Order: sequence, then structure tokens, then C-alpha cells
Amino acid sequence: MKKTITQLLSLVAFTLFIQPALANAVPEDVNATGGEGNITLTWTAPTQQVYIAGCTNPEATNFNPNADSDDGSCELPEVVTVTDSSGSEVEVEAVEGCTNSDAENYNANANLDDGSCEFGSEEEVTTISGCTDSFALNYNVYATTDDGSCEFAQAGDVDEET
Repeated sequence: MKKTITQLLSLVAFTLFIQPALANAVPEDVNATGGEGNITLTWTAPTQQVYIAGCTNPEATNFNPNADSDDGSCELPEVVTVTDSSGSEVEVEAVEGCTNSDAENYNANANLDDGSCEFGSEEEVTTISGCTDSFALNYNVYATTDDGSCEFAQAGDVDEET
């Protein structure tokens, strides 16, 4: 049987390109049509689901909106309990910094003191009034002069559940 150049090229193309693609095809999805030396192959290759692993918690600092598979890497912000202007206790994201308004590097947004407060050189330190008794409810670690404002728990103030 005499083969034409077109038939040889078709055989080479089939061997190099079509056959490897058909390796993943589902047999029922392969169709061959044609006649007089022309063959048209069509097939449907199976689709493979691609999963994106990452943090799927929208409250995390490293939330990935494209992730569809949680990989356990979520990093939730540290929270602290503060009292809001209405007197209610609420949980908010912790902001570390110097919380002493008398310090040079006071951070008004900080709600968790990180011990970084700076008060200048020893010659520049001014008097900081406050409660200096460490057993008081309102002890001020930064106070240099006791102003008589210390508050102590009274016998009737003790929570009996503790």
C-alpha cells in the first residue's frame, strides 16, 4: 500500500501530539469521522479540579480570598478586652505601644502597653503623679510621686466566685 506524504505527516502528528493527549481522555468521549484519507478526531479530556490551599478565615491577617482549601495557616490578630465609652467591655484587636500619655513616645492608638515608654534623659524626667502602691487597683508603674489616688479592694468588693 502506497502512503502519501500527507498520510505520513498525519501518522507522525497522531503519534507525537494526538495520542499523548488521548491518554487522559475517556474512551467514550473520542469520536473519529471522515473518509477518503481524512480523519477528524475529537475528544473530551477530563478536567482536573485545582485546589488553592491557604487561609480561608476572613478575620485572619493572612486571609486568602482565592483559597478554597484551608491549610491551617491562618494567623488571627491578638485581641484585648477594653472598656468602651458606654462602659461595656468589648474585644478589640491589640495595638501594642506606649500607653502612658506622659511619655515622649505615647501612642494614643495603643491599647496594650509593650514597655517601650520613653521619658527622656534623667535630667529631663518630670514628676509623674499617680498611685505608686503596687497593691492598689489603680497602680501606675510610671508614677514617680504618689498623689494619694490609690484605690484598694474593700472586703465587700471581693467577688465570691473567685
